[in-house]
Amino acid sequence: EIRVKDKGAGRGSGAEEVLLDMYDVNKPNAVPTTTTATDASLEGATASDTITCSLVVDCMGHFSPIVKQLRKGAKPESIVLVVGGCVTQGVPKFTTSDILASFTDAERDMQFFWETFPAKEGTTMYMFTYCDADESRVSFEKFLESFLNYLPSYCRERLEAGQEIGIEMSEEDVRAIQADGDEFLDNLKFNRLLFGAFPSYKQCPLNSPFDRLVLVGDSSAVQSPLSFGGFGAMLRHVGRLDEAIHEAIEGSHLKASDLKLVQPYMPGLGTAWLFQKAMGFEPSQMGYDAGYCIPQRKEWTRAHVNRVLKANFAAMKTMEKTVLLSFLQDTILFWPLTRTMFAMTFVDPIAILRVVYLLGPRTLAQWFVHYIMLGLYTLCDFVFGRFRSQTSNFHVRRYMDAWRYGSGADFFEEH
Repeated sequence: EIRVKDKGAGRGSGAEEVLLDMYDVNKPNAVPTTTTATDASLEGATASDTITCSLVVDCMGHFSPIVKQLRKGAKPESIVLVVGGCVTQGVPKFTTSDILASFTDAERDMQFFWETFPAKEGTTMYMFTYCDADESRVSFEKFLESFLNYLPSYCRERLEAGQEIGIEMSEEDVRAIQADGDEFLDNLKFNRLLFGAFPSYKQCPLNSPFDRLVLVGDSSAVQSPLSFGGFGAMLRHVGRLDEAIHEAIEGSHLKASDLKLVQPYMPGLGTAWLFQKAMGFEPSQMGYDAGYCIPQRKEWTRAHVNRVLKANFAAMKTMEKTVLLSFLQDTILFWPLTRTMFAMTFVDPIAILRVVYLLGPRTLAQWFVHYIMLGLYTLCDFVFGRFRSQTSNFHVRRYMDAWRYGSGADFFEEH
């Protein structure tokens, strides 16, 4: 339950105050939990005590009690399933990273991707896939089973790829990945092993209908459906949010309509949904039967995602480095996107036609609206963005922020 009440409105008392009662709906029967405050002034306080503030900033993530109430139990349109962890024994200690790797065909309406990072105590390795929250999707147990089954093959593929570009591994590392399946698994030792499901919502950013309440980070769902969310996804927006929230409090722009501008519509996020859809399948879209067999007419779907990605990277390879870098950093830019899509139609036109077939006209029409808005935001930032430092108007500055971050133009500030 969340209740917001203005205490000083209309009485000349200056800044208004908010009474907020928040019950953690994750707890059974939403029973308030007594705090364990160590400060003597807070002894005896409970979660139902009143806290007065000028602005509530909810950064508690997708499972925030406030977010749960605002979404009213809505199911996420997309999730990223992840399994993996830090391996300290049994795999090579790789010194380079994989950001997005794929070496197998799609199966069970999912395409598996891998990423690897060097770690102080070993090697951090994850396998992930893009899908929706349909109940027919694979369980975490089966997903872990696939991870462990493919891990030896992935290590061998990565070792061969490294040798092609001159990265040498020790004889001990080479022997480790040449063991058979059971022996390989017996030698594995994880410092940590985790499962994760990162949800994404098309209703993003999520804004509060209440005054004096703003959502940031995963609470607002301002992360691309291609990313894992979390603090890393919010880093790009930290400077913008810090400035916007500071100006909102300082100028008393705390109405819901004002705070909506702090988390505005960003066409770059909407545009990213097409890529998320293109890197996975709808339930049963590959045509699996009860015995997990694909009919001959659907056999092409196995290699479809890899074929599209191959065309994508082949097209970007012919362009300047910033095109690939912005893609890998999950920042959608209008002109690089337009040039890449145009080039892909020449690299592999059949793959592009199959993307259109699988996505369908409705998804493409929705995406095209975001694409046009991305171009419009790019134009607005190019024309008006240079005047941002010349105005102190809260609302004008927020619109300019929306154009800059919504078009991805902030990418060039870091490069």
